[in-house]
Amino acid sequence: MTRGTLSQSTTRSTGSPDRLSLDLPEARARAARLAGSLDALRAGQERLLELADRRERAIRAARPMELAESLRLETETIRSIAETDAARAQEAAWFAERLGGNEGRRARATWIASRLPTSMTAERQRIESSAASLREAIERVARRTAADRLGAERLARHMRGLIETAGERLGASGGYGSRGQRASARPAAVGIDVTS
Repeated sequence: MTRGTLSQSTTRSTGSPDRLSLDLPEARARAARLAGSLDALRAGQERLLELADRRERAIRAARPMELAESLRLETETIRSIAETDAARAQEAAWFAERLGGNEGRRARATWIASRLPTSMTAERQRIESSAASLREAIERVARRTAADRLGAERLARHMRGLIETAGERLGASGGYGSRGQRASARPAAVGIDVTS
C-alpha cells in the first residue's frame, strides 16, 4: 500500500493496544524532512568542530581578529542548529501524536523510526542512520568542548601565575603593587659615598 491511510494495531510497551493512523504520502514526506533535519543537525555539529579548530589556531597564533570572526561564525552556527532543531521537533511532535507517544516535541528519532509501519522500511532506515550519525557528531563535539574547557582553565591558571610573578617582581622594586597597580613610592635607603 503506497497511497491512502494506513491503520494498524500496535501494542505499546505498556501492553495496551493502540490504534495508529498515518496518511502514507504525508508520513513519507515528513519522514524525509525529519531525516533531512537530522542530517542538517549533524552538518551543524561538524561545522562547530571545524570552527573549534579555527578558533584554536587563532588563539595559538595570537590573532584576535581571527578569533573574533571564529566566535561570530560559531554563534551563527549555533543559531542555525537551534532553528533546525525546532523544525525537527515539529516533525517529531507530528509523528508522536500519530504513533501513540506522549513525548510530543521531545520524541526521539529512534523511537519514531521504531514505530513506523513496515511499509516505511526505507524511511525507518534513513532516520535511524541519520540519528546515529548525529549522535556520533554530538559526542565528538562534547569531547572537543570538554578538552577546550580544560585547556582554557589551564591557560587561565598559567596567566594568573604569570601576572602574580610579574607583580611580585615589579612590586619588589616599589613601582607596582600586588594587582599591577602603580604603588605609592616607598622610602628608599640611599647612601652616597662622598669621600671619593
